[in-house]
Amino acid sequence: GTEFMGDGGYPAYPVRTKGAVESTRMHLMYLKVNYPNVLPHGRLGQFEYISMAEAIEQSLALARRLMRDLI
Repeated sequence: GTEFMGDGGYPAYPVRTKGAVESTRMHLMYLKVNYPNVLPHGRLGQFEYISMAEAIEQSLALARRLMRDLI
């Protein structure tokens, strides 16, 4: 199905065109090199179309990994 957000009905998911995927790959590489402490995350941060349950699961896994690394 199609997912829409808000009353305006604009799409709330990434559209994975070839150009958009390449642009995202380049931006993620730039962040990794120049801002290693920035962790792009979630639907938009990883440019993935995932369910909210998957997004929450990924967030919890990231939080566990970060907490483990602090100890």
